[in-house]
Amino acid sequence: MKIAITSHRAALLGIIVIGSFTLFSLLPLSGRSRAALANSEASTLRVSPTGTDASACGSEASPCRTIQYAVNKAASGDTLLVAAGSYTYQSTTDTCTFLVTRAVVCMLNKHLTILGGYSPSNWNLPDPVANPTLIDGNNSRRGVAIIAYNATASLRMEGFTIQNGLAQGASSGDDFFIDAAGGGMWSQGGALTLRNITFKNNRAIGGNTSGQYGGAGSGGGLAIHSPVNNAASLLEYVSFEGNQTLGGTGTRRGGIAYGAGLFTYGATLSANHLTFLNNLAQAGDSSGSGIDSVHGLRADALGGAAGFGKNSNASLSQVVATGNRALGGDAGTASGSVGGGAFGGAFHAEDRAVLSLQDALVQDNTLTGGKASNGGFAMGGGIMTDGGAVHLNRVRIIANIAISGSAHTVSGKAGQPGGGGVYLATFNPSISVYSTVVNSIVAGNRIELGYPGSLVGGGGAGLTIQAITADIKHSTIANNSIDEDLVVGQAISVQALYGESGIPAEVGIENSIIANHVHPSTNNTSAVSVMRTNTVNFNKGIFSGNTNDTNANSIPILPGTITGLSSMTQVEDPGFTSPGSPDYDYHLQNSSPAIDQAVSSSVNNDIDGDTRPYSTNSDIGADEYTNPFLRAQPSSFFHMVASDDVITEEVIVDVFGSPPLAWTATTSGSWLYLGSKDNTQQTSGQTGTSLSVRVKPSNVGLGAYTQTIQITAPGVDPATVTVRLIKVSKIHAILLPIVLR
Repeated sequence: MKIAITSHRAALLGIIVIGSFTLFSLLPLSGRSRAALANSEASTLRVSPTGTDASACGSEASPCRTIQYAVNKAASGDTLLVAAGSYTYQSTTDTCTFLVTRAVVCMLNKHLTILGGYSPSNWNLPDPVANPTLIDGNNSRRGVAIIAYNATASLRMEGFTIQNGLAQGASSGDDFFIDAAGGGMWSQGGALTLRNITFKNNRAIGGNTSGQYGGAGSGGGLAIHSPVNNAASLLEYVSFEGNQTLGGTGTRRGGIAYGAGLFTYGATLSANHLTFLNNLAQAGDSSGSGIDSVHGLRADALGGAAGFGKNSNASLSQVVATGNRALGGDAGTASGSVGGGAFGGAFHAEDRAVLSLQDALVQDNTLTGGKASNGGFAMGGGIMTDGGAVHLNRVRIIANIAISGSAHTVSGKAGQPGGGGVYLATFNPSISVYSTVVNSIVAGNRIELGYPGSLVGGGGAGLTIQAITADIKHSTIANNSIDEDLVVGQAISVQALYGESGIPAEVGIENSIIANHVHPSTNNTSAVSVMRTNTVNFNKGIFSGNTNDTNANSIPILPGTITGLSSMTQVEDPGFTSPGSPDYDYHLQNSSPAIDQAVSSSVNNDIDGDTRPYSTNSDIGADEYTNPFLRAQPSSFFHMVASDDVITEEVIVDVFGSPPLAWTATTSGSWLYLGSKDNTQQTSGQTGTSLSVRVKPSNVGLGAYTQTIQITAPGVDPATVTVRLIKVSKIHAILLPIVLR
């Protein structure tokens, strides 16, 4: 039941960076000055499949043929406008021959802007939808490379699909040669601004070697390594679809796979509106022990969607991560062999990295540990940290699965699974970590033991928190499950590093709901399991529908310190709207016992961004209940008339936060009527339909009039429509001259 592993990834990643600088120091540098450009529009170069690569290319009339040729011509500060088409590798324009895997587009020590979505007939307004612009590696070349060496470099790129890129590690050499990074795009030392970019079906594949370990792959879609002067990168409206990082094979262990869609190392990143869909991080296999004697590492897969390496600082918002996978590498059948671990089905952060995730959906991601005599770990079906901090705010972590590695035989040992939704830990005693989970839903996640294999331990279907300090506030943890052989922490497992003698964890759980955790076969289980030497401090919340709420009474293990249980309320039904599959709707109904029951809340909004509190006190859980409300569109209209003609307007009446219902509209006054009759000032209808409003100027004299229509329905907040009428004797039209400038 004790889950403990060794932190073992950072050393390898450091070698990637050091190796790259060692290689570049042997290379001559080249550049182009602005004076070398031949045309009169040197600051803007145009590229089109209909163009020609020539010394004078780049104008509207004579665009260049390849992006790389235009990059070679450009000086720092220049902009490239690229017309629709598919751009592939051209050896005749490649100036980055030092790369292990060549790139379709490569820039060294420059600051450029490259914009796609143009047409040779329109260089003024880009339209990437109508003019799809592709950089295609044809499964043999990297898409884009940005290199800063003894200088700075940056790239602003918008309106491209980068697809079928490949970064392939070599079969021999040091780690720089056998490892591979950034199949779609690799930035080494540079800073990026990417908007409206799709990374699709790109791969970073570590080399298959005859050495002890296979090459590592990182950043199948995009890899950002060690920007010079800590320059920050920005991503907006970027999607990662079907990208892969694959570790190579080795004699003792396979290569590590990290960050299938996105990987950062020592980088600062701000990003919004990101999509990670069906990306795969799969470590390499071996026929050996599964552990090399050089680094002491296993064939691990980390971050099926994205991985954040040493000292990275990533702030992501408006994120969707679904269908991503991390698969640990298999090892040989010899006694004592160990399968590779799988860590972070969607996101992984380690070694003093900080990941801030806000307004995100992390759903249906999967981990599977590697197969060996001793199966590999599976930790964090949605999110995992190892010596890194994570701050989750308004995040839905739904239906992720962590499946530990199986054994080769029934007599072997299955790996340990933990944190079906989230695993927050440090495995380095020298790294102190504080993480937060606020306004978040952790629901429908699951952990399973690999089969075959005997039970070693595991737990924490919703969250596992190990050897760190963490606060969980205004969150809903519900309907998470463990398979029959596991009993620890159906909702939350809190444990120390390396058992009771290691660094303990301390967790505060405030104004949160923990509900619906029922073991399939035993009562000897608890929703919240606090191992000895660890501490959980409850401060107001709700328990509901759990086999046992905590292990305070030694269920199933001797507990650590648990305080604040008297502040928790036991209820029969927390009042969720539609919990569990397929809706996973954990909004509160108006009968929920969680409404107005929070205490000492310092959280000013809820998972939807609604203001908290809505009424007297805040609500317990991730959702702040608000009354359903009617909305009328338009909510006001105005008419100036000089006749008595009847005017008819249609107002759409809808309801938010409630099933369809009947409404009633009323008004008063001598000139305003509702429905189809001239003398009706009250009518009714169904939400989703229209209200007819009739204005009769003949019933009033000259002047200005204002009237309000009230629209009401039982149990929801009303809507109003304001109608303004000005009746005049005559309307004068004044025609002004048109002045052209």
